Amino acid sequence: MKLAFVSDFYYPSIGGTQMLCKGLAEWFRDQGHDIEVITSRDENRDDLGYPVREIKGASFKGSNLLLEQNYDAVFVFADLFSPTLNSMNAGDARKSILVLNLDENVYRWIKEGRIKDVAQRVEKIKKFSHVVSFCQGAPVNKFLDENGIKHHFIPNFSRDVKNGPTSNKITKASLGINKKIIFNHGLIETRKNQLNLMKSFLDSGLSDDHHLVLLGSPRSGSDMEYFLDCKQLCDSSDSITMIKGTSNQTIVNSLLAISDLYVLPSTAEGLPLVLLEAMSAGLPWVSTPVGGVPAVFGPLKGGKVLRDFSLSDLGEAVRSTNASYSREEWKNNFEVSRAGKQYSELLNLEEDLSETINYLKQHKISFANQVYNEPEAIGNYLRSCLQFAGIVDEVYIIDHRSSDNTLEVIKSFEDQYIEAGINLRWKTEPRDFSKDFAIADVFGDAVKECANEIVFRHDADFIFGSGYLKTMECAVRFLNFKTVYACGYEIPVVSDSVKFAHGKVVDYGFCNMHVSVPRIFKRTKTKCLQNHVGGKYEWFHPTNEECTQWVTLPHFRQSLLSVNVKDVARQELRETMNTFMEDLKQGSAQGNWLDNKDLRREKEEWADKDSGMKKIDIRKEKYAYQR
Repeated sequence: MKLAFVSDFYYPSIGGTQMLCKGLAEWFRDQGHDIEVITSRDENRDDLGYPVREIKGASFKGSNLLLEQNYDAVFVFADLFSPTLNSMNAGDARKSILVLNLDENVYRWIKEGRIKDVAQRVEKIKKFSHVVSFCQGAPVNKFLDENGIKHHFIPNFSRDVKNGPTSNKITKASLGINKKIIFNHGLIETRKNQLNLMKSFLDSGLSDDHHLVLLGSPRSGSDMEYFLDCKQLCDSSDSITMIKGTSNQTIVNSLLAISDLYVLPSTAEGLPLVLLEAMSAGLPWVSTPVGGVPAVFGPLKGGKVLRDFSLSDLGEAVRSTNASYSREEWKNNFEVSRAGKQYSELLNLEEDLSETINYLKQHKISFANQVYNEPEAIGNYLRSCLQFAGIVDEVYIIDHRSSDNTLEVIKSFEDQYIEAGINLRWKTEPRDFSKDFAIADVFGDAVKECANEIVFRHDADFIFGSGYLKTMECAVRFLNFKTVYACGYEIPVVSDSVKFAHGKVVDYGFCNMHVSVPRIFKRTKTKCLQNHVGGKYEWFHPTNEECTQWVTLPHFRQSLLSVNVKDVARQELRETMNTFMEDLKQGSAQGNWLDNKDLRREKEEWADKDSGMKKIDIRKEKYAYQR
């Protein structure tokens, strides 16, 4: 499979999220997958032996990267503030898997109302195919549960420190230490709680036979005051050593190798990577009851979870730990292959759309279409619509003067639709296009003559996949707002770069040929006008003052599985139309849109065998819902 791994930062940055991303990406690479990492720029990054695509600010704003690269799946490692999460449209990917991190501080800020756009972030998260928490019983799980976001639990994992590179220059003797070493590493900042650890270490009497070693540096200038407080206490004791740095894995490995016990004093974490690395090194551990530690680590025998964050029972916990279980428990629970297999299962797991389906069933929905001499296309469309039995109440089609067997094909579905419980209706429109009657009128009538208030208008060549259920849900939710009279979405038209082999599509590129047009309507709140407003390819307009806007929906892959592949001449015509509309918007259009025969309406070129147009089914997509 072609897989992308997205993280705000990546190696040589070695924060917990970055190392989780790196470990998983390289595990999938070792399984034979084609991987690519997408992250921010880092001038210190060396060649890692696989592609790392750097994007400015780790932002997808204005980018069609996920559409264009057509990954089979995209893994996103993020927290609520990640630019990748907040700029990405997860629907651009075939399958999107979000690995979310959220600690105690962020959860508290949410509860205190300090994060103002939580609802928007929740909607972003809900657009992912799957959401993963690597914690259990932690703030991130509370957040997901409270916002109705289904998620999978896959425990964090770590690299194998015991088999990593070390330096023979880092020894107890070289550090001037002749006691047992208690080790901790991480950024020097308030939430990591090193100052409290140092005070508790000295107060507990552990300094009689133990030496505390801290590896770390402040993240930014705002942490300097806290860092200086830690350094002052360190300088006053000959049983505490502070070493600068956090990013050199050889130093981390070497200090873990000569240590006797690991202590995690943090007040805000997810499922701490540093604790897992200590376990892989075979060290017993002591941790505050932070994040997912109590639920995930509590039952383990290789360490102790403290009662609270005061570290009042530090001495008792340190002296009662037993090193014999730590590495064994890491192998059984937190080794990369175990997690990798669980992530791999998500690649083949269908997205759970039951809540989407139940929501749509609460509404009366009509599909409207119009067709001219397209028997094969309308047959595929009607066959595709049957998957929405129980959701869609009505399918209404206007046959515009077809001279072939299009009408017979429509009628042939009558019995199947009766059995499915969908009302299939049609009519024949005898008028030809003229100065007073254009294709816009057919579109308008298709909407106006439906029975239900919510109407989705389609083209004859549409075929639907699972993503259309999410498109429908998103549209219906927007239509619940009084001010919204219609919703639109961009159709990712397959460009003329499409390549065929033995009658099958082997490669293709996406373009933004279709501007976003209103396609879902409140029937009684709209009317059709034969003009183009504000540079948009738009016929439908609101009928009253309370309905003033149409909303552009986010794109969901697997929504439309069949599209027209344009030949060069037709593509140039469509580009000319778009140029004309942009000129019109700027007030510099030359000529009259309504009097321009080629620009005003599209010819039925699909009926011309010499036009070079083809129709394709996009690869690997599946229908969504069967009764």
